[in-house]
Amino acid sequence: MFSSLKVKKSKEGIMLQRISVCIFLLLLGTASSFSQIPPQQEHGDRKYRKMGLHNGNLVETLFWNFGEVAWWGRQPAGVWPKGTNHSYMDGVTPIVAAEVITTDGDTIHIVEAGYREHYESDPVTGVEYGWQPLPGYANPNQDYIAMSDNPLSWPDHWPNRDASWDGKWNGYFGQRTNADQESYFVMDDYCDHGQAFRGRFYCSKYDSSRGGLGMRVEVRGFQWSNVLAEDLIFWHYDITNISTTHYQKTVFGMYVDCGIGGQFDSNDDNAYYDIDLDITYSWDTNGLGDTGWGPTGYAGYAFLESPGNPYNSIDDDGDGEDGSPVVTANDIIGEIPWNGVDDNGNGLIDESEFHIGMKKKDGID
Repeated sequence: MFSSLKVKKSKEGIMLQRISVCIFLLLLGTASSFSQIPPQQEHGDRKYRKMGLHNGNLVETLFWNFGEVAWWGRQPAGVWPKGTNHSYMDGVTPIVAAEVITTDGDTIHIVEAGYREHYESDPVTGVEYGWQPLPGYANPNQDYIAMSDNPLSWPDHWPNRDASWDGKWNGYFGQRTNADQESYFVMDDYCDHGQAFRGRFYCSKYDSSRGGLGMRVEVRGFQWSNVLAEDLIFWHYDITNISTTHYQKTVFGMYVDCGIGGQFDSNDDNAYYDIDLDITYSWDTNGLGDTGWGPTGYAGYAFLESPGNPYNSIDDDGDGEDGSPVVTANDIIGEIPWNGVDDNGNGLIDESEFHIGMKKKDGID
């Protein structure tokens, strides 16, 4: 999956010269079908907040385990190239929203995010109503998010793994590392008791203390130093509904506050969204940064993949060409992922239910 991911997006990095792109993937599931994390495990809490630093290639940025990437006023914040202090991001957060019916019959929309400002917090404790990190996914005796290249940041035991993983990296690719740098943390919306629905909506019929929508998110960042991916960060969001509520309408998105040219030079920024490539990017009008440096580059976010239904033979996520093959559950029987071989002889290499493709590129769902 990730080999095709890197190739597809690195091609776009070449086409759009001098562009720094953060790319994100999305997986959705329910607690019964996809989650590796015990549903009754400890919940998110502000006291477990930690900071991380991604600097595994030419992109360098601070990020936090409540979802925010970059932070206005703190450096490095989406710096590119690394070491220049040329900032391109003021702040980014993933967003999950859903439509719910309250106990008194109102239809409301609950939105979960993790950002440094401008969202509701508890009037007594000051705790923000949004994403908060779960304990256990980093060494509690230090201040940093777990990183693949820093064993001192790992916990003694991973909450979602058995004892054979103790002292090993809990990676997307298993105990081995594929990316030059990988980060990992887990967050949820347990602490969201917003005034709009407090006492009128409970996501769990078994636990009235659980706030929000009952969403839990495993977050990973990946960086490769290979020249084809050296200007990219890949963000992977694995979102699980651990509530007892079935949501008819849900939305995933990203709030991206670019600051092309530095944190004091964002008034002349512009943006554009390319529907076919699922990429939004920003640039500076005069091409000069906050201290006169230049020329500035481009920065943006590309949406690589969202879940489709692997059983309906429909290109739900719109990433295939007319008449192109669709990968279903039956297609992946006997396939060994990531070995670069067509093991099951169906003409597709390393296919999976979550195969990464791009519209008008590989034609695979």
